[in-house]
Amino acid sequence: MRAGLVEVGSLVPFQLKRWDPQPCGEPRRPAEPEKSPLEFAQEMTDREQFEIFIPSETAAGQAVQDRIIQRLEARGFTDRDVFGIRLSLEEALVNAIKHGNGMDPSKSVRVCCQIDTETVVVEIEDEGDGFQPEEVPDPTAEENLERPCGRGIMLMRAFMTRVEYSDHGKCVTLEKRRSVEGE
Repeated sequence: MRAGLVEVGSLVPFQLKRWDPQPCGEPRRPAEPEKSPLEFAQEMTDREQFEIFIPSETAAGQAVQDRIIQRLEARGFTDRDVFGIRLSLEEALVNAIKHGNGMDPSKSVRVCCQIDTETVVVEIEDEGDGFQPEEVPDPTAEENLERPCGRGIMLMRAFMTRVEYSDHGKCVTLEKRRSVEGE
């Protein structure tokens, strides 16, 4: 394995880079207040994060999705949360690979993931032209019931705590706060 590359399964090599947790296209936030070494150490054990660039291939998207889901299961997220996150990740990754990058092998998808004991935040950014999410037709409207567009976005919004688009629709941020068992 070359430096800077990590193989997920035997599918595709992924390039890992240090993650700067600034949202896509957002200005830099002010620095957080200093933490004690104990607070910092506790935070580091409770939170894990990574940034990865994958090729515009659905198998690569599936591998990253599986990696995130394994980490959520290991942290004891509920089955309902894991189901909704898996569905949302699949929709967002397929949208980035197929619609954003047009399956172009010269383009990649950036995935940033941060998981702690209560929340998972995933940013997925493609190299496409972007789109206007507000212009996607409502899939529940009578005239759109038989059209396939808009359902994925609707499902992501239903299952995730927060879904935000930035950078002209080229970047989606998915956030899910842990549910209490039985909710």
